[in-house]
Amino acid sequence: MNNKAFHVAVVVQQSIIKMHEACRLERLNRYGRLAEDVETFANLISLCQKALHKKWHLAAERIQRRLTNCVSDLWYALQNCKQVSVELPPVPSLRTLIAELEQLDTELGPYEFDRANKRLSIITEDIELEDVVLGPFRIDLDLRQMVHGSHDSPYACVATEPNPASGNISTTHPHVSDNRLCEGDGKIPIRKALEQGRICDFFLLVANTLNTYNPESAYVRLDDWTGEQCYDCGDSIHGDNVYYCPNCDYEYCSYCSSYCRSCDEACCLGCGGECHGCGEFVCPRCVAACVECKKKYCTNCLEDQMCPDCRERNQENEDQTDEDGSEGNEVEQGAGFAETVRTPDGVLSALQPDGLGEALVFPGQGPQ
Repeated sequence: MNNKAFHVAVVVQQSIIKMHEACRLERLNRYGRLAEDVETFANLISLCQKALHKKWHLAAERIQRRLTNCVSDLWYALQNCKQVSVELPPVPSLRTLIAELEQLDTELGPYEFDRANKRLSIITEDIELEDVVLGPFRIDLDLRQMVHGSHDSPYACVATEPNPASGNISTTHPHVSDNRLCEGDGKIPIRKALEQGRICDFFLLVANTLNTYNPESAYVRLDDWTGEQCYDCGDSIHGDNVYYCPNCDYEYCSYCSSYCRSCDEACCLGCGGECHGCGEFVCPRCVAACVECKKKYCTNCLEDQMCPDCRERNQENEDQTDEDGSEGNEVEQGAGFAETVRTPDGVLSALQPDGLGEALVFPGQGPQ
């Protein structure tokens, strides 16, 4: 008998036993939550009946709203119970598990077992999807994680020669992120294979899923796999979604860039900004500082290097200065002040300004 296969089979069998125990405990917990929801529902019905009997219509209406929410909770609890209500299969014998390991060795090549970490692993062939070479993957089944029932995925898919998506090094496969496989329709078959101890089928199912591509559920689509990386957010950008900012010499996605409303050139959100006057987005080459307030404005809002607010304020100051000067120097014409002359006999009024050209005659004197 193969000692390696026997030792691995023993560890696998123990892990399956613990996994079944965890599944049974989880089933009881879900049944318990369902029982609590049923009890709550029954109590609400009793309260609603009492409120209607006493004609407390407002209270009855509130209770009925709670009943509606409780129905949703009951449905959710029933679905959870349904997921674990299937009878668990019998624990496979050591002979069966050894045969599974021998078949695994034949189907997918030699397997490795890490005794210290209780990890069973195989390495796939190169994965290539739509002419994108992703390299081989190591499928690690952590037998210690199997004891957690259906809560956590007990395996990881690690790229041994990674060719990750541009701008996202944690995505090594359209359906693998942080070494976790998005199983899609394969989730239930993979789980059943583990519960039944069909170790070879488990690895085959995971390997087949790695050779499958669904663009609708991909973390990163293969069309964008080799695209550029947005300098700001780090997302993968490709084709028409690449916007070059000539001000900082980097490329951005459509969410991290815009265009200047003055020159229509692309500009990243970091280099450009809103004009203080019109509020439009403009690039740094189409803005200037107001000579008065020093704020940045687009060239369309500046006149004589001044912003609209400063121009208005300066105009008001000029108007006020003109008004003050005219009041100090103003002389009313026509009906203005009469000219006066001081004599030994007193002060006499001279001719009005409109008497220009007439002789001035003082009392007791003839014309001069």
